[in-house]
Amino acid sequence: MSIDTTALRSRLRGLSATLKKIDDEQRALREEQLEQLRIALAHRGTVGEVAQASGLSRAYLHKIELHLQRGSVDDPATHDKAIARAGEIRDQIAQLEQDAGDARAERDQVIRELGPAMSTAEIATDAGISGERARLILQQPAKA
Repeated sequence: MSIDTTALRSRLRGLSATLKKIDDEQRALREEQLEQLRIALAHRGTVGEVAQASGLSRAYLHKIELHLQRGSVDDPATHDKAIARAGEIRDQIAQLEQDAGDARAERDQVIRELGPAMSTAEIATDAGISGERARLILQQPAKA
């Protein structure tokens, strides 16, 4: 049985572009989320509050020194709006992570299908991943 390498390679390149787009969207959302957390903290928010709204750990928030953004502006409406938006962003990021997981699983399956017909280097180039990552994917058994 012969496989249609042209169609599979095209699908692989499309999945690679999708994953890059998802990564870019996640990065932009994380930046916006941090800005919303800074706003909430500047309006008398607490680290616990922003940790809960964002889904980020307190330790991480302290590591990036977000707690140093604490302010004394007393504007509950701005605070509440920022906390709500941070929560919305958390949910959007979770959905993007799910989408990325699905796209990676499909990409990995396409890579396994192309394995017998193409070199690892060609697969890695089309997938936009390292040759080592492509080799590891090719060694993994397909998931049912």
